[in-house]
Amino acid sequence: MDPKINATTTNRVPRWNGTVLVDGTIRDDDTNVGIGTAPVANQKLTVSGKTTTDNLQMTTGATNGFELQSDVTGNATRSMPIPWARSIYIIPMVP
Repeated sequence: MDPKINATTTNRVPRWNGTVLVDGTIRDDDTNVGIGTAPVANQKLTVSGKTTTDNLQMTTGATNGFELQSDVTGNATRSMPIPWARSIYIIPMVP
């Protein structure tokens, strides 16, 4: 038995809601993918909302001993770690 298609919005990946296929939250424009949002040109994956991962791997451009730092717009770049930033201690005040 073929499922009924309830929604066929262009570039939406359908999902099964238990009865029929409906528009899902994944959008595919044949080049880029958006989850919860429209795909952004020149960005292979765009996600709207918080994401979590157990393991993040940079497959190109990784440099041993460097850290990722974000700018005010959220763009990350590799940079050398700041040694003194790891040795800041908060000393509790004792009355």
